[in-house]
Amino acid sequence: MLESLRQLGYPPEFRIRPAAAPAEAIGALERIAASLESLASSPADDSEGEVSRLLAQLATELWRLRPKLASLEGTCSPRELRSLLRPYQSAWDAMIQAGVEIHDHADEPYDGGMAVEVLTFQPCPELGQQRIIETLRPTVYRNGRMIQRGQVIVGQPVRQPP
Repeated sequence: MLESLRQLGYPPEFRIRPAAAPAEAIGALERIAASLESLASSPADDSEGEVSRLLAQLATELWRLRPKLASLEGTCSPRELRSLLRPYQSAWDAMIQAGVEIHDHADEPYDGGMAVEVLTFQPCPELGQQRIIETLRPTVYRNGRMIQRGQVIVGQPVRQPP
């Protein structure tokens, strides 16, 4: 809002329009900002579990935002796209520096011993073995320790009757 007011001080031909971002991307960024505010306002002696939960939530929102931002390529100007990608990349880098690793299981072979929550098995005639066909929530690690178990959908080959 403050940025749009600043633009009024310039002649109309020099005013910079706000970046055209889809509502989904704006919503995800707002959720990330709310999580960061919650993390910043929590007491210093807060439990490690609460911090890990907030980091996992932030990591999941950043992971969900990545394909949405990638889909903007070609729909807005390169300058607008850079203005959206800069804060996203900064947040992603901050998560990496904090020791957070986000693991998307999509297209991995499925093994019953994997540390993921399988929501459903879906028949897929084109598959030769069980494979994760969709990740609904990534697995998140902090300093090598799992803080969020991923949720996946597993494709199962269809057996033809003899």
